[in-house]
Amino acid sequence: MDLSVLNQEQKAAVSAGLGPVLVLAGAGSGKTRVLTYRIAYLIEQKMFSAEHILAVTFTNKAAKEMQSRIGKLLSKVESRKSKVDQPTLKTFHSLGAMILRRDITVLGYENNFTILDDDDQLKLIKEIIKAQEVNERFAPTFFRASISKAKNAAQTPVEFNLGYETFVENIVRDVYVEYQNRLFKQNSVDFDDLLMLPYKIFVLRPDVLKRYQERFRYVLVDEYQDTNRIQYEFLMQLITPLSPPFQRGEREGGNLFVVGDDAQSIYGFRGSNIRNILDFEKGEYN
Repeated sequence: MDLSVLNQEQKAAVSAGLGPVLVLAGAGSGKTRVLTYRIAYLIEQKMFSAEHILAVTFTNKAAKEMQSRIGKLLSKVESRKSKVDQPTLKTFHSLGAMILRRDITVLGYENNFTILDDDDQLKLIKEIIKAQEVNERFAPTFFRASISKAKNAAQTPVEFNLGYETFVENIVRDVYVEYQNRLFKQNSVDFDDLLMLPYKIFVLRPDVLKRYQERFRYVLVDEYQDTNRIQYEFLMQLITPLSPPFQRGEREGGNLFVVGDDAQSIYGFRGSNIRNILDFEKGEYN
């Protein structure tokens, strides 16, 4: 693979050693190029096979762009006569959905669950606050936003704590509890559950988590500055090293390669936490 198209900093990132790697780069500096070349480099150097590599980003557009670029790079790396395997490239939520389709039965759901859209969520919440005779000054959108914020902070109803006044916290918690109960009864999940529930599965079933750790031995994340608490916790579960002896390419500390811009974060409304980048530099990523 020709690395001469990369500048000195990009080459250093692409050819970095194993273990945790943080690449800080501003807008227009070639973050996606670094990430895609890194994947191709790992495969070319036979450090990991494509099937053991997972790359995660935030939008379907970005995932498709990475897929296209990596496909072109790998076609040059692999023999043209052989089938070129592809790494797994997903958004956080499509990765969570993939896991749930296979393993949500661990939580008592059926794997043919439905995913509620915003309108369905509001309809369900309206039914709940009507049944619980909640004061009309609390809008359904307030409950939806609060529940979403709690899930993005990895908070179950029992752990719910957003810093509201006590009586408001109690009201929202009661709605949250009933909301989750009704979702379960109708075999449905919402968008935030696509990460919250896989996280819960991994906590409850280490054997299921180990299966995904064995599959995804090298994890890369684009736009790392936009990760929130649940995404961070989800990633930390996946990169936890397997028990010794380690497989080829594995190293204590976890193989996590993240690319981001500490001066930019666009998903604050979803609880993105810039501390994930700042603490990574201190080695406080696990």
